[in-house]
Amino acid sequence: MVLAGKDPEDLNRYFLPIQRRWRRLPEKWKKVINQLHCDDRIQGVLDFRAQPWKRFLRPLEKRNGLVHARASRPETSGRPEEEKPSPTMRELTAMEASCPTRVVVDLVEQLHKATGTDAPAWLVKP
Repeated sequence: MVLAGKDPEDLNRYFLPIQRRWRRLPEKWKKVINQLHCDDRIQGVLDFRAQPWKRFLRPLEKRNGLVHARASRPETSGRPEEEKPSPTMRELTAMEASCPTRVVVDLVEQLHKATGTDAPAWLVKP
């Protein structure tokens, strides 16, 4: 990682301000990556319009539905979209095993490519 071996205060500079205010994970990623780029700590930024980022957001929303119990709502027709279960049982059963892990590994690989850094050797797709 870019900050490895640097001043430990770097971690506070980039990550603590985010913790003081609750933010969704995508906002955290964007803020830290953009700040590192603005401070000339990394060469480039991740393209947040590209497919790796979009693929990352899909399982993240499914995870949020599971954690916050939206997935356990009954499937009832005629309900507003925000009251329907998400993810649905159909979506969950269609998801391949380790799909979320592959999506995250792909995103981290793209981040390293965009920033001009080498991905760690242990970063492998299942």
